[in-house]
Amino acid sequence: MFDHPFYILMNFAVGGQWPGDPSATTTFPQSMLVDYVRVYTPTTTPTTTTVPPATTTTTTVPRTTIPPTTVPPTIVPPTTTTTLPATPVRSALSRIEAESFDAQSGVATEATTDTGGGQNIGWIANGDSVTYRNLDFGSSGVSGVTARVASGAAAGVAGTAELHLDAANGPIVGALSLTPTGGWQAWATKSATVTGAVGVHDLVAVFRSTQPADFTNLNWLSFTAPAPATTTTVPPTTVPPNTVPTTTVPPTTTTAPPTTTTTTSPTTTVPPAPSRDAYSRIEAESFNTTAGTIKETTTDLGGGQNIGWIASGDSAMYRRVNFGSSGATGVTARVASGAAAGVSGAIEFRLDSATGPKVGEFSIANTGGWQTWKSVPTNISGATGIHDLYVVARSGQPADFVNLNWMTFTRPSGSSPAITVPPTVPTTTTVPATTVPATTVPPTTVPPTTGSFPFVFANNTGGRWSNSQIYVTVLGQTTPGQWSYLKADGSTAPINHLEATAPGHLTKNGRDYPNMSFRVDQAPSVRLASRMEGARMYLSLGSPLYIPVSADDKGWGGPNVNDPGDPNTDIYFDWYEFTYRDGVYAFGGNTTQVDQFGFPMTARIEQTSTGYDQTVGTTATRAEVYAKFAATVDPAFASLASTYRILAPRTSPAFHGSGPQANYLQSTIDQTWAYYTTHAFTLTRLGQTFTGKVVGTQLQFTKDGTGPYVLNKPSSADVFECSGALASGGMKPVELEMGAEFCAAFNRGVAMNTADWYRPAAYYPAGPKNDFSAVFHTLGIGARAYGFAYDDVADQSSVKILPNSNSPTRVTIGIGW
Repeated sequence: MFDHPFYILMNFAVGGQWPGDPSATTTFPQSMLVDYVRVYTPTTTPTTTTVPPATTTTTTVPRTTIPPTTVPPTIVPPTTTTTLPATPVRSALSRIEAESFDAQSGVATEATTDTGGGQNIGWIANGDSVTYRNLDFGSSGVSGVTARVASGAAAGVAGTAELHLDAANGPIVGALSLTPTGGWQAWATKSATVTGAVGVHDLVAVFRSTQPADFTNLNWLSFTAPAPATTTTVPPTTVPPNTVPTTTVPPTTTTAPPTTTTTTSPTTTVPPAPSRDAYSRIEAESFNTTAGTIKETTTDLGGGQNIGWIASGDSAMYRRVNFGSSGATGVTARVASGAAAGVSGAIEFRLDSATGPKVGEFSIANTGGWQTWKSVPTNISGATGIHDLYVVARSGQPADFVNLNWMTFTRPSGSSPAITVPPTVPTTTTVPATTVPATTVPPTTVPPTTGSFPFVFANNTGGRWSNSQIYVTVLGQTTPGQWSYLKADGSTAPINHLEATAPGHLTKNGRDYPNMSFRVDQAPSVRLASRMEGARMYLSLGSPLYIPVSADDKGWGGPNVNDPGDPNTDIYFDWYEFTYRDGVYAFGGNTTQVDQFGFPMTARIEQTSTGYDQTVGTTATRAEVYAKFAATVDPAFASLASTYRILAPRTSPAFHGSGPQANYLQSTIDQTWAYYTTHAFTLTRLGQTFTGKVVGTQLQFTKDGTGPYVLNKPSSADVFECSGALASGGMKPVELEMGAEFCAAFNRGVAMNTADWYRPAAYYPAGPKNDFSAVFHTLGIGARAYGFAYDDVADQSSVKILPNSNSPTRVTIGIGW
């Protein structure tokens, strides 16, 4: 039993039970009953918890009619101001390694043979792009750029690299002409003039060519500062007092007295890039530069990426690591090795260069596999203050010998955490006065408050869609029972059906809708208040979404692509789901393909105070997703792909009712049920054991000796929907548990062998399974995706939840194409 209060985050896909999905023609209100909530604990101690059936209470809330011009936004009053650390700024005058991009579209990394080793980016064709965030071009700007490029393109295939500020369609400040160099690793240096790049900007390199073929590789680029101005000192002219001529000024002539101007060159102090805390986990793949290593997806706890292919002499550098005034006494590194017998080596920790002072090292040999992870501690001495940290591999053999996932340093016992004090920059700023006419009403904004945080929107579409073509629609509950939508200024307003006729409303196919969207160019980031629950963030390209609101303002209808009359069927859209209440329960969110795939998205959640930094989604391009889908799925799934989206089988009529694929999984279900008729069923997971046998059409089973319970034989549609025999009203909590397990096992193609139910490496073998879900796990960061409703069984979904109820530092939503 629980001995203290706790909170449960319930991620519901609301709709589909009355029957069909809500659409623009749905009559509201509708209801959904929550039958049970399942809670898992990481302990291995068997625990039996009896969950009483839910009691459904219907509460009638009196309707309040709010005229469209008086809908008050939900304004969070200012309390304590929280200052969020800025994204690190890097100097444009230092070499920028091509593979250190913050976002990309269409490119891939590979090992380079160019001087210095490391990686380059390649497979670059027309329309591809890379983004480098927060480059500081200085107050005087830059005058040129030099890039290291190679090309083995065919004769006549060439192109340019356009350098844009802040967006793929932002101002062009320079362009490099790129032609074949004689080979994809035949490196040459190209230069171009740059004008107009001053201050701190995102740099977006967009590659253009009149041919569709790949035409260049890029290793690095570096900008050039303008030559310093020449100062000429003019000696003063001395005029003897008795020789000054007399000047007669006519009355109509005004003579301006001579002005002596003393020009003092300003001294600009450029603050160093923000430091990172040595005592928070440093993810190996978060290096600033690397030589010889390559990122890959890890199966280690927490997912994400590790760096691998590490051999003697390889290194990774982490800029401005703050060890504090007391210094570090130890470090723990998470490593794995599948090196051959006799192959071993050491990892060295050095300061400020790959040959700088060595402050610690540890030895590593085979751990049992390249993804068999172990934590290795070692002592550290001499690491105090702020330094660039170099992790250097040493071995007496040339072969790869180690993978690295993360590292964290240890403080001296009793010392205080390191505090980073930003440098003081003496600056005098003159702010001109602004006159606001009496008739001008300033926009309503939400000041930063305790618990608020920014959603940042990253346009990774490679120039296909401008920020003015990307629409954001966020709907959630800021108070229980009241749906609200998010505005561009960060305020929220209750949904109101009367806004369908208010100024600025939307109209399509002869019907009016409230305008509850904003564009990314209006709000590249928006600060969310301290509470929004059960929220869905729709992203749409080229058009806002048309969302109807019920007449009692208690509900809204999302897009229903199976309804030919739905106004959103010809719009590209996808969504992110999240919930959060500051100080009460943690921020949690996920990308999803449970219903469909519209376009690639990523979601990065950061919390600086804990070192939490996790990204989910996919960085593949839309074309790559469609190509992977076409190349790998069974022909039965081919019809799911269309111009605007790829439907999940649970959404497509083809896999239901009398559809041509309605029985797609039935042979597997029949085979599994027949097997457990003659063989005992046993599943042990999370410290609990289920045993039983199929009798007739029912699996009769016990859980840790309690029961009996039954699970009816599901249909193919039940499996894809995770409903019916696997999840429906009247089932007991333990039966619903088993239904979720079988739903996941059938979708993953492992139902016949319970030993594989919690072994991700066994998922999606040859044979009937959910090929749609398999594609998105293959392309997902960390192999995570929400490919069906119970994809969170065995922790395979794209859900990420902070470790505490404090606000995230930021959440970055990447919109791809």
